[in-house]
Amino acid sequence: MEKNTKYKELATISEKLVILYVEDNLGLQKQANKVLKKFFKTVIVANDGEEGLTLFKKYNPDIVITDIQMPNMSGLEMIKHIRDLNLDAQVIVTSAFDDKEKLLEAIDVGVNKYLKKPIAVDVLVEALLKITQNIIRDRNQKLFHQYIHDVFEHQDNMLMLLDNKEPIIVNKKTLDFFNKKSITEFKNFFKSFDSCLLTHNNFLYNQEGIEWLNVVQSNMGKLFNVKIANKEQESRHFILKSYDVPQKKGFNILSFDDITELNLLSVYDKDAVKNEDREKEQSTIINLFKIVKRNQSQVRLYNSYKGLNISNTGALIDMDESEIKFKTPYLQQRAIIFNKYCTIESEIFPKAIKGDLKKIDFETQEVILENLTFLNSKPSEQVHVRVVPEETHKVSIFFEKRRLGINTEILDISIDGIGVLLDVLPPKFNIGDIFRLNIVLDNGKIPIIVDLEAKLYRLSEKKRNFEVVFVFEDKIKSKKKLVDYVSKRQMSLIREFKGLKNDQ
Repeated sequence: MEKNTKYKELATISEKLVILYVEDNLGLQKQANKVLKKFFKTVIVANDGEEGLTLFKKYNPDIVITDIQMPNMSGLEMIKHIRDLNLDAQVIVTSAFDDKEKLLEAIDVGVNKYLKKPIAVDVLVEALLKITQNIIRDRNQKLFHQYIHDVFEHQDNMLMLLDNKEPIIVNKKTLDFFNKKSITEFKNFFKSFDSCLLTHNNFLYNQEGIEWLNVVQSNMGKLFNVKIANKEQESRHFILKSYDVPQKKGFNILSFDDITELNLLSVYDKDAVKNEDREKEQSTIINLFKIVKRNQSQVRLYNSYKGLNISNTGALIDMDESEIKFKTPYLQQRAIIFNKYCTIESEIFPKAIKGDLKKIDFETQEVILENLTFLNSKPSEQVHVRVVPEETHKVSIFFEKRRLGINTEILDISIDGIGVLLDVLPPKFNIGDIFRLNIVLDNGKIPIIVDLEAKLYRLSEKKRNFEVVFVFEDKIKSKKKLVDYVSKRQMSLIREFKGLKNDQ
C-alpha cells in the first residue's frame, strides 16, 4: 500500500478514536502531538505514567502510546494498571534502548507493539494503521455477535449459532429447554447432542449412514422433523431448519420450531407414541410405589373370582424400572394366580393400578407384577357386588311387549343391574331405551324368577358378539329375591374358590 493511501486510510478510520500519548521529553511530546492530531480528532498528552493513568481513567482512550523510562511511574507500571481497567485498549511502547528484559516485561503486561526511538513518521503510521484496523475489526465482530445475540433472544424458536459444528451462541429458550446454565455448559452437552434426537418414523436422527448435523448443514433451508425430550422427559416435536450466515463462511444457524401442540407425532409413528406413553406411565407408577416404600406404607390388593371380590393388604418389598415385588396372604396369591393379574390401590394413588403376574412364590408369599398400567375405575368404589351366575340360567329380553329372538348369556348380576352377552344386535337397540327382562336363576330345587323393567345403560361390540349392561328400573319389587340370590351365590363362589388348585 502506498504511503499516501496509508495516511488517508488511517485518517479515515481513526477519526472517532481517542489516543493517549505519554512522554516525559517535552520536545518529543510536542513533535508527536503535532503528527497525531493529523489523524486523531482527540489526542490526550501526559508527562509521566502517573498522570497518564489518571487521564486514562478519565477519558478511557482506545490507543495508548507510552515511553518506558519516566519519573513518578514507569510506562510498564502504568500499563499494568491500565490492563486492570481495560483489556481491549491497544498499547504501543516506545524506547531508545534495545533492552530484552524490558521487551519481555512489555509482552507480559500485554503490549501490542514495541517501537524503537527515534520513530520515523512512516513507521508510526504503519503501526497505528494496523492497530486501528484491529480495533475496528474487533468492534465490528462484537457488534455482529451482539446483533446475533439480540436476534436470538427475541425469537420464539430455540436457536443455535454454529461455527462449523461448534455452538457459539444459543438463546435463553435453548438453555432453559435443556436445563443448561451457560454457553460453556451447553458446548460440552452439544458433543453428545445426537443422543437427544429420539427415534421416530420419518424423523431425522442418527442412524447407520446418517449423521444428523451433516444432513442439516448439507441441506440449508430444508425442513426436518425431529423429536427431543425436554428436562421433564416429555417428548416435543420440532421442525428443524438451518440457515447460512451472510458473509460468514462456516457459520450457520439452527432453528428448532416447537409444533408439539399440533399433535402430529402419532400421525408419523403411532406405535412410537404409544410405547413412549406406556414407558412414561410406567415410570410414573414406579415413582408412586417408591413413595409407598419410603413411607413403609401398605397397599390394598384386589382380585375377583366370577365376580367375587378378593381383597387383602400387600407389603411392598422391592421394585425396579418395570416391575414390583410384594408379599401378600395365601388367599390373595390364589386369586392372583387365577386372574394372572392384580389390581392395587393406595391412598396416594390417583387411580387404581393393574399389574400382570410375572412370578409367584407360595413359600415366601412373594408376588412379582409387570406391565403396570393405570385403570379408570377403582375396585373399592364398586357400589354393588356383581356375581357370575351358574351356567344353568336364562334371560329373555322383551321390547315393546315382544320377545327378542336372540341368544343371550348372563355375564354378571347385582341387585342394581345385569350384564348380558348377545350373539347379534337387534334393530332399535339404543342406549336409554326401556326393556323388560325375564331372568331365571338356579337356586337349588326352586329357581329364582325375576321379571322387571331395565334401561339399556352401556353397549360394546366385541369380535363375535355384543356386551350390554342393563340398569334395573323397578328393582324394589325384586330386591329381596336379588339380595338373597347374590348373597347365596357369593357363599357358593367362596367355597368353589377355596377348592381351586394353586396352578389354576
